[in-house]
Amino acid sequence: MHRPMASPSAAPFHRPLGVAILAILVILAGLASVILIGLAIFGVAFLDLVIPQAPTGLLLGILGVAFVLALILLTSGIGLWRMRRWAWFLAILATLGGLGFQLYGWYIAGRPSLTTGEMISIGLSALIFIYLLAVSKYFGRRRAPA
Repeated sequence: MHRPMASPSAAPFHRPLGVAILAILVILAGLASVILIGLAIFGVAFLDLVIPQAPTGLLLGILGVAFVLALILLTSGIGLWRMRRWAWFLAILATLGGLGFQLYGWYIAGRPSLTTGEMISIGLSALIFIYLLAVSKYFGRRRAPA
C-alpha cells in the first residue's frame, strides 16, 4: 500500500504523554470547578442558601472570582491539550503560585515540620514544575520576524 509522503516542512505532531495526562487532569478539574461553583452561585443567588456570618454580596463576589478562575483553569487545560505556548506559561505560573501558597501556608502555621500530605503536595507541585520546564521545547516557540 502506498502512503503519501509528508511535505518536508511539515513536522510530525508530538504530544508527550505527561502533557496529555496533565491536560486531561486540568480539564477535568476545570469542568468540576465550573460546575460546582456555578451550582453554588445558583444556590446563593436564587435559593437563598447563605452562610450566616457572610453577607450575600460578599459571598457572591467571592464565588464570582472563583468561577472566573475555574474558567481560566478549564481554558488552560484545553490549551495544554492543544500544545499552546500560552497554556504552558499559565501552567508554569499556576504551579509556581501553588508552590508559593503551600510554602507560605506552612510558614504561617508556624509548625517546625511539614505533614505527610503537605510534603506530597509540595513534592508533586515541584515535579510538575520541573516536568513543564523539561517539555517546554514541545510548545511552539515564537519565530523571529523575517
